[in-house]
Amino acid sequence: MGIIPGFAGTQRMSRLIGTSRTKELIFTARTVKGQEAYELGILISWFRGRAVNSAEELAAAMIKNAPLAVEKAKHVIQVGSNFHLKMLSDLKRKLKHCCSHRGQSRRDACFCRKAQSCF
Repeated sequence: MGIIPGFAGTQRMSRLIGTSRTKELIFTARTVKGQEAYELGILISWFRGRAVNSAEELAAAMIKNAPLAVEKAKHVIQVGSNFHLKMLSDLKRKLKHCCSHRGQSRRDACFCRKAQSCF
């Protein structure tokens, strides 16, 4: 077809598995199965035959955390992976300011103790 991966796939894959392996896969248009993708570092987990259970366990662990904090962390990780460290520091400072309000120190103390909070 003469096309290359979209949605910044070439850059993201290079960061995950290195430039040489990325070139090999893209230049040859070779596909990889789940186990090989895991071994290459494209996947962070490999749950052969138990994907749904594993996804539910991961979601249950995430849902215990403060929704706004998870949302902001997701944003910083997604956007910040393309920033230089100085720009990322500025972004985190802005997001922290936007999230802080009364009760912040109590929530911070709960977080440090891994205490259960109500959201």
